[in-house]
Amino acid sequence: MIITQYYCRLLKWITPYWKTLSIAILFLAIMALTLSMLPAFIKQILNSIFVNKDPESIQFVALAIIMLFIIYGTASYISIHAINAASNKLGIDLRIAMFHKLLNMPVQYHDNLTRCNLATRFIVDIDQITHTISNVIIILVKDSLTLIGLTAWMFYLNWELSLLGLLIAPIIVLSIQLFDRLIHKTNQQARQISEALTQGLLNTIDNYKTIKLYGGLWREKQHFRRQAEQVYQATMHQVVIKALGISLGQAILILILTAIVYLMTQQAYYNKIIMEDVGSFIVAILIFILPVQRISSIYQHLQQGQRAIENLFSFLTYESKPDTGTMVIEAAQGELTFERVSFSFHSQAESVLDNLSFVIKPGEVVAFIVPNCSDKTIFMDLILRFLCPTGGRILLDGHDVANLKLTNLHANIAMISQNQGLLDKTIAANIAYGTMRCASEAKITAASQASHAMDFIREMPQGLQTHVGEGEIELTEQQCQYLAIARVFLKNPPILILEDVPMTINSESQHLQATLESLMQGRTTLIITQQHCLSEKIDRIFVLENGKITETRKWNKLFTKQGNCIKFFQSLFKANRDGQSSKNTHK
Repeated sequence: MIITQYYCRLLKWITPYWKTLSIAILFLAIMALTLSMLPAFIKQILNSIFVNKDPESIQFVALAIIMLFIIYGTASYISIHAINAASNKLGIDLRIAMFHKLLNMPVQYHDNLTRCNLATRFIVDIDQITHTISNVIIILVKDSLTLIGLTAWMFYLNWELSLLGLLIAPIIVLSIQLFDRLIHKTNQQARQISEALTQGLLNTIDNYKTIKLYGGLWREKQHFRRQAEQVYQATMHQVVIKALGISLGQAILILILTAIVYLMTQQAYYNKIIMEDVGSFIVAILIFILPVQRISSIYQHLQQGQRAIENLFSFLTYESKPDTGTMVIEAAQGELTFERVSFSFHSQAESVLDNLSFVIKPGEVVAFIVPNCSDKTIFMDLILRFLCPTGGRILLDGHDVANLKLTNLHANIAMISQNQGLLDKTIAANIAYGTMRCASEAKITAASQASHAMDFIREMPQGLQTHVGEGEIELTEQQCQYLAIARVFLKNPPILILEDVPMTINSESQHLQATLESLMQGRTTLIITQQHCLSEKIDRIFVLENGKITETRKWNKLFTKQGNCIKFFQSLFKANRDGQSSKNTHK
């Protein structure tokens, strides 16, 4: 079923390009006119050959037909170019609108988004929409006008035969639509069976060890064979339907042409129609067939594009929570307070984080050991206000972060993760990113020197302006981390979050650790990690387990008594010793 409201909404997006579309429609009309005029020229050339036998007239008509095809080809080029220009500009607008919407989506949406879904929405769906728009415009304008012109000419030649053709045309259209819908249904069934085969294959790969362990190889082979047979049967069913449709279509066409030719011969026998009219009428019918087929398939084109349009508008109308904060802190000190903060998802009765209360003073370095990855992510998202607490509140310098403008809150926080990626094309643009894009080269250079990123930047061909990334100079993970540190130095926020960044006594990257410790000076620093975190720069260590803080310990009292924190490190050191012993054994 075609839902017209989606196409009406899409019409609003394409109206800005009405001038380009007007050019396309004009030249599509010229194409329709040239096709409609061809049978008239055929009549003239037949008349010149068999009746008048005038060589000059034959040459003139032949040249006119050549000019007609030249005009048709030129109009075809211009119309195709104009339609695709308008539809592709529409595609750009839709992609930009989707990207803007994506940036404003809540963090939960990004967490559930896969690369496959992203590629489908931004590439496949938009391409399908632009393709549908182009085809529908061509069919509605060129083919419709062609049918009108040919019908008028055929009625001029012989109204009886034309009336017969018009009576038969709806039967042809209905037959084509019936087979199109039948083919669409079989395609959907075949697609579902293919998806089931793919899902079964992926399930076998994911559980390969278990299948071998329990001797399930024979069962999996038999199951896959049955699914493969189903795919074969579905494919053959498609082939049968298509072949049957082609055969019946050809049979109906032959019967119709035979009937029309028979009637024309009867009329010619009684001198009701002359030979040149017969030839012109036959040419008109042959041209008539293709537009009828295309107009009959317009439902299929609309049906194919509808799914993509539904996905588009469901995405664009997805409700994103607006920023309700109004307060601005000019110069934050960096005091961070959790007051009985709890968080739970609506679908879960238990709290993910439960009644967290603590105060981090300005300039204090605090480590949070969170063994659960999900709890760690939620904890950081609450601080960054990507998520809102379901209970309690988070304060920055005594102000509820819910009342702060989101841009102001983020201006006071920087974050460095273990796996830092590149954000722009040049080294300078990666450091002066986002709101810092207008920073002077002197400030960028100073940040690079403070972060020791300048040690490898000097060796680059163009220094700070060197292009990096895919297809350019590739940077190591450690070099990307130095750029991230330089970005923080340039931003100079009062609060720093380090996510899973190594801060260990025996770190292999001592130079990087020293740079991080330099960055932490004078900043409220939260080291949030699933791993061990041993550094004399840490003032306190919190252990967050099962949504609660189960251990709080100052660094100088870390090893003085038993507790969750000391047990965690004891098990960690034991694991490290066992790992080292295993390596020595293999050696």
